[in-house]
Amino acid sequence: MSSVFFAVLLALVAESINEGSHDALIETSVKLSTGYVQMMDTGYRATPSLDLAIPWNESYYERLSTLPFKAGYIPRIQNFVLAAGPRKTSGALIQGIIPDAENDFNALSSKIIKGSLFDQKGGAVLGRELAEYLQVQVGDTVVVIGQGYQGTLASGKYHVAGVVKLSVKELNKITFFLPLEEAQRLFDMPGLVTQVLVNPENPEQAPELASAIRTKFQSEGITALTWEEMLPELLQALAFDTISNRVLLAILYVVVGFGIFGTVLTMTLERTREFGMLISIGMKRKLLALTTVVETLLLGLSGVLLGVAVGFPILLYMHFHPIPLGGDLQAIADDFGIEPMLYFSIKPVIFLVQGLVILLISSLIAIYPYRFVMKLNFLKAARGD
Repeated sequence: MSSVFFAVLLALVAESINEGSHDALIETSVKLSTGYVQMMDTGYRATPSLDLAIPWNESYYERLSTLPFKAGYIPRIQNFVLAAGPRKTSGALIQGIIPDAENDFNALSSKIIKGSLFDQKGGAVLGRELAEYLQVQVGDTVVVIGQGYQGTLASGKYHVAGVVKLSVKELNKITFFLPLEEAQRLFDMPGLVTQVLVNPENPEQAPELASAIRTKFQSEGITALTWEEMLPELLQALAFDTISNRVLLAILYVVVGFGIFGTVLTMTLERTREFGMLISIGMKRKLLALTTVVETLLLGLSGVLLGVAVGFPILLYMHFHPIPLGGDLQAIADDFGIEPMLYFSIKPVIFLVQGLVILLISSLIAIYPYRFVMKLNFLKAARGD
């Protein structure tokens, strides 16, 4: 029972960490870039230009509200410009946002490390690395210049209201947040946005929601894509990592299987004389063999249930209290664009699958005592030979 218990516990921890890290990476990527579903012009993904902006007003919001899905809608404007500080210039990605909507979606205010997310005069919020490169602090002025809607000249001067540290390292080098209305004025595109991020109340409904949006706005040249369609590279990376984790779990299962088998083998051999005596006094061989199978299965089931019972509260605590990473592990987490934390998942499927796998291994091992009893020479066994 202890062998099965530790096997289940180790398997649960390994799979929980794998699923937790994947969920954290998906959530970070989705909330900072594409959203679970993204509305845009049908040609915008292939050619991300301001000229392919789409309308966004109360009428569009009301039409989306009629869909049979509960979701939040976060309009954005994105465009590259040249940003200049007192001495240096750098390319920057201006993102026009609505602060309240962004806070509800990705808690952007909590990532501000200096200043605030805009102020009474608006201003701009820069990524940490971009602010350091331009050598500007809160209250300093930054000038931007670029191309606006339909070839117009976009230029503006903004004071730095805050500095933000995003979880994706590369974004900190280029991010330049502006209030949505100010970005519309800068690029001369009132009432237009480049994309609308859609945050369904149930993320699993994202494919159905995207299909419903495409159907409703198809005649207007507006489409909707899920994050899986927008981020195929992320899916490939997650699939590769999942395969690697499955290989490690397979190795763990082999080690665990031999551990359980060794325990059952020892228990069976130690009871050889007992088996011989039981058969000698009239117990049917097949009944005795089935009894050993039931004993093994009960021990396995008890170990699985005990492992799940002990593992669940541990993983539940770790789910709400992830482990901070440091050193090289922190650098690796930064490269992957996730918080330097070790996350744990508590999806029910983790407990179900790992418990069933270990129970299956125990069931296969139960074949050994059955065959041992069926082939036992009860006379020699009863004499202790």
